[in-house]
Amino acid sequence: MLLADGGTLFLDEIGDLSLKIQDKLLKSIKDNKFDPLGSTTSISTDVRVISATNKDLKALIASGKFRQDLFFKLNVIPLTIPPLRERREDIPLLINHFLEYFSIEYAKKPKTMTPKAMETFTNYSWPGNVSELINVIERFVIMIQDDQIKASHLPLLVELRESQLTNGIEEQQSLKNAEEQFERDYIKKALVWHNWDVDQTAESLKIEKDRLHEKIKNLGISFLS
Repeated sequence: MLLADGGTLFLDEIGDLSLKIQDKLLKSIKDNKFDPLGSTTSISTDVRVISATNKDLKALIASGKFRQDLFFKLNVIPLTIPPLRERREDIPLLINHFLEYFSIEYAKKPKTMTPKAMETFTNYSWPGNVSELINVIERFVIMIQDDQIKASHLPLLVELRESQLTNGIEEQQSLKNAEEQFERDYIKKALVWHNWDVDQTAESLKIEKDRLHEKIKNLGISFLS
């Protein structure tokens, strides 16, 4: 907090803090002071606190895992940011930005993306939101040698990762794990077949779109997972 004095302190994944740390954070926010590790003297600070989480803090409060008084201290001006799949118009803007950013970062010739590849990226559900998109774009800039990213590149990279995973599967595993692995592979191949269009994939698999989104998230399915 000392380095943030006079500025802004951003606390990500606030819902993952232990109750002990929550107690110390609440005290620091209320008193505008903190105790450095190993010191007996408190230091005053003037800090604006911004926190973020993807968890339901009210549910954590109900289960005794998050302090209600800390929630009220942090929840002065709440901002709810919808997942990336609900703001698809942002996806091309983010892709073009990070294509340029990582091209500069790795000293590579700037890459572009074909309309078909862009459509596939836009159709993808992005269970990991912007962090996953950044990770995928970085890998594509590093791994794809062509100046243009095409839709044909996507299945090739997915198949490469799938073969690596398949080679590492143990011969002996529980039936539940085997079922999950089969379901994961089957859904992923269906998504690749339909260029990651969740609507078309859900229709072909004869399940609800929301249910497919849930399975994609729970099974950890992504472009390069």
